[in-house]
Amino acid sequence: RKGETMMNHDKEILNANELAEFLGISKTVAYRLLHQDDFPVLRLGKRLLVPRDGLKEWIASHSNHST
Repeated sequence: RKGETMMNHDKEILNANELAEFLGISKTVAYRLLHQDDFPVLRLGKRLLVPRDGLKEWIASHSNHST
């Protein structure tokens, strides 16, 4: 599974488990994010997926930029 984890960091689209691992949060918190109106989610049927580019933009827009 260790090699599988490393591959997830190269994926363009993340599922809830991969999102949690990528952000270092629990799956519960990941699912809360996936249901926020402003979170970049791709809905395919019942699946909730996150495009990596959208996630990076969301992180940048929700980060404190103090100068």
